[in-house]
Amino acid sequence: MTWLLDRAPALLSTAVGPDGRHRHRLFHAAFAESVSPDPAALASGFFDGLLDAVPVRADGRRDWTAAPTYVRRYLAHHAQEADRLGDLLGEAGYLTVADPGDVLRAQERSGHVLGREISHVLAGFTARPLPEEAADRAAAIALRLRYRGRDDLADEVLRTVPAAGWRPLWFQGPPAGIADSHQGAVRSVTTSGTLIVSCADDGALMVRLLTDDGFGPATVLDAHVGGATAVADLPGAVPRLITGGVDGGLAIWDTSTWSVLARFPGAHDGPVTAIVPADDGFVTAGADGTVRAWNPDDLDEVNEPARAHIGGVVGLVCAAIGPDAGEILVSAGWDGRMTFWDPIDGTDLGSFDDPGGGGLTAFALHAVDGVGYAITGSSEGSVSVWTITARLDEPVGDEARLMPIRPVFSCNIRTFNITGRPAVTAACVLTGPDGPLWVCAAGAELIAELFADDSPHLSVGGVEGVSALSSIADPPRVLAGGHNGTLRAWSCVRSRSLLETNHGPDVGLPNVSGERSTTPTTVTAVGAAKGPFIVVARGGSGGYQTTIETPGYVTTETTTRYDTRVRPTVTVLSATDGIPAGPERTLDAPAVLALTVAPEPGGWKIAAVGRDGTCRSWQTGAAELRERALLRHPFWHLGGQLAAVTAAPTPAFVAVSYVGGLWVLDADRRRSRRRRRVPRSHKATVLATGVVGGRPVVASWSPSETSTVYVWELATGRQLARHVDDRIVRISTLAIRDGLLAAGGTDGAVTLFHLDDRLAPLGTNVHSGHLGRVSALCALNLPSGATVTVSGGHDGDLRFWPQPRSGEHPIVVSLGSPVQCACPAGPGILVVGTELGVVCLQIDGSAA
Repeated sequence: MTWLLDRAPALLSTAVGPDGRHRHRLFHAAFAESVSPDPAALASGFFDGLLDAVPVRADGRRDWTAAPTYVRRYLAHHAQEADRLGDLLGEAGYLTVADPGDVLRAQERSGHVLGREISHVLAGFTARPLPEEAADRAAAIALRLRYRGRDDLADEVLRTVPAAGWRPLWFQGPPAGIADSHQGAVRSVTTSGTLIVSCADDGALMVRLLTDDGFGPATVLDAHVGGATAVADLPGAVPRLITGGVDGGLAIWDTSTWSVLARFPGAHDGPVTAIVPADDGFVTAGADGTVRAWNPDDLDEVNEPARAHIGGVVGLVCAAIGPDAGEILVSAGWDGRMTFWDPIDGTDLGSFDDPGGGGLTAFALHAVDGVGYAITGSSEGSVSVWTITARLDEPVGDEARLMPIRPVFSCNIRTFNITGRPAVTAACVLTGPDGPLWVCAAGAELIAELFADDSPHLSVGGVEGVSALSSIADPPRVLAGGHNGTLRAWSCVRSRSLLETNHGPDVGLPNVSGERSTTPTTVTAVGAAKGPFIVVARGGSGGYQTTIETPGYVTTETTTRYDTRVRPTVTVLSATDGIPAGPERTLDAPAVLALTVAPEPGGWKIAAVGRDGTCRSWQTGAAELRERALLRHPFWHLGGQLAAVTAAPTPAFVAVSYVGGLWVLDADRRRSRRRRRVPRSHKATVLATGVVGGRPVVASWSPSETSTVYVWELATGRQLARHVDDRIVRISTLAIRDGLLAAGGTDGAVTLFHLDDRLAPLGTNVHSGHLGRVSALCALNLPSGATVTVSGGHDGDLRFWPQPRSGEHPIVVSLGSPVQCACPAGPGILVVGTELGVVCLQIDGSAA
């Protein structure tokens, strides 16, 4: 090409492509295209020529890894131009080298000839690019295809381009018949009449009723390829709904038939982050930092996008603030600023900077009698509560009659800064029985408070993974969408049921003990048995710790929420292919926290401990179920994590109570005893068991000693080691084995304590591993004989330690769903529980 440009530039026609690169074509080809009497034949011939440029292997398959760069980048475009995109259906290897953007554009223009599943899979890689190597791409694409139920295509991809380092063996999602939870994080929730409408990362729109008995069956609609990010009801004579997608496109739905009335691609340069009705139309905001106003009856009538924020817009509200001021548009952005707009002409009416620090990650506002009540949450975990008022600024002077009357805003702000709190992920404001109240979620904590002075402050622990918050006005309810795709509803009617045992205040705050939710599909525990077989526990209701603070006293109550309509299931699966190897057991209990499994004549003996601290054991195929409280006193509750002991002669569990101390339950003998050498003052919240030097041990961490990890002998409770590192902030999970103690933090760091045979430290390494907390750690033996420690994070990544110097195992595997638990199931076989389901990976895929 350089030679042609230097010697014969007249032979080339040059243009700039959508990616900013120069594209060169022979002038005669470009000229022939312009005068050809049969453009379709010319396009088809050109497509054939591109296919012929791909080498063919001995087995007759095309070697796409050797395809020219132009073919990789633009083949889908030329296939669509020739109306032959369907010819690529049998070319699974093409997906491992193709430019996802080129394929997605061709798919959109052709009506998704290759299937919407492929579009969804490739769209998932727009935010996080595919790996460079085709073998790594094959594994990543095959995993997403298994998520979408396309095992046939996933297997073909792996046959065409064998994966190296790792490969997905199988994935099992929700049980058959469950279609009322999203397969991805819920991004937006709204109401349309009496219906609850939600959208999520799976691209689906779910419509259902909510009654006092809970959520009804869902109507599922495929809304946006790659993910649906925003939804809003549009009032008017014609019932309509507006949705926005991760690709920046909009869709208008007829809510009487749930058919698409119109689509508008490319409304924003990036995901749509908010949609609100305003001025007989609607206004949208995007991650590109712009705001646009639309006429739903004529989408060609659209204002040019106005630059609202530096960075993305995280929230948008249209509300009546001030006397006779009419509706005002209020936006909040990643730049930490709240800005007021005229919804008619887009005039900037002023702004406030959030005092909490960090970029804003959540925003909500609700107006009552001309006063705006707002909440903002930041990436630093700070929460700012705003009371906003306005007055009309009437111009004076000779030209006053020519100048518009604009509102001037003032505010009162209260900011809560809590060190170590994770980023605020969602917020909402609603009117409860006692006036306006705000609700926000950060990490596993839900916080609520009235805007009135000296009002009770509600904090609920254990509400894991809230990704969206909304509300219902009558009766007042809070709607929460989760990272695991579930929807939850909490009533805000006046009730003492929150703290009735402590005679708490009669306030209208969210009542989590009366929660209603869709069927959760999160895998909460996994265990391995010989064979190889695995046991998986999924679903079930949770346990919350509720604290109400009022001037003069603090009242705390721990509740195990147990909803008989949302019960956990335990299933035995083959580790080879994920096929059920025994009957599924549904437990009349809350969610399962830990599992053990042991072989028995004719099956397996399974023991599961739930959030209520009760161990339930049974033999597969038998109806009998035995129960035993893990803690001796029934009024004690679990004070932290549970750890299953798989190396002991009989299945056992280790736990701590809120009064401190270490408890061990023999699942066979149904006997629970406290290890008295462990002082009650050690109130651990994180536990792990392992074998060091041939003896079972327990590692523990307590929030009262943030930089210290203890190691105890399981049989006696004797302290074996105490490891201190000031770089540890807060530990969320532990793992211990010969030569290594691993600690995962809420800040995503992975700390590795290298130990000798006597558990003395040989050195410590701290790695910045994950974005968000580390949620799982385990040791994995590789086929080569080496052992690695695997960490799983809330960011959906698996990381392998130590980091490899060769291709023996990968550095990171992106699962695309928050990791909940993990365990080995044989050499190089790793079973991972996620919020989408359970996935089995083969590590060191080159040995497959």
